[in-house]
Amino acid sequence: MTTFNITIYRLTATTDDITTTDKIVFNTASKNTRVPNAFILGYKKTDSASIGDNQAVAQDTGNLQHLGKIEDLYTLYGYISSRTTNPNTFLDKLKQWDDEPKVNVNWKNGRFGIKFDEFYIGDVVPVRTGTLQIGLMWVDLEWDNDFRRTPLHAPFTLRFKTSRSDGT
Repeated sequence: MTTFNITIYRLTATTDDITTTDKIVFNTASKNTRVPNAFILGYKKTDSASIGDNQAVAQDTGNLQHLGKIEDLYTLYGYISSRTTNPNTFLDKLKQWDDEPKVNVNWKNGRFGIKFDEFYIGDVVPVRTGTLQIGLMWVDLEWDNDFRRTPLHAPFTLRFKTSRSDGT
């Protein structure tokens, strides 16, 4: 099975970009490892559009109107190996990101970006100024632990939404 690296990164300072140290690079080791590592097994992106229902009272109209894209939803699922290792850089980083503010004064449209090494159209590079501001807003982190499994992995589902602004 071929895998490729996926990088999720969090920005804080105005000068931050993908080179920040506040990131997790997934899929950098063999999935059979029993040492702490982070793996993403799948990814789903859903584009949601706003559809207006143009209904007038007592008239024979019920047409629908496309009002444009309102959000992109990103769902990534994978696991952290060796969940019993303490400290565990990957578990600790995900918990920190889940606990801390999802925006700051520098990144009002979300502090997160994502880079796929072999699927560039999935990349989201946060932009904090101008007319095309964008970022990923952390939605939630779901843990799905099964204590019957050996080795003891920590399966997760991670969700983001795009946040856009017109820069005004």
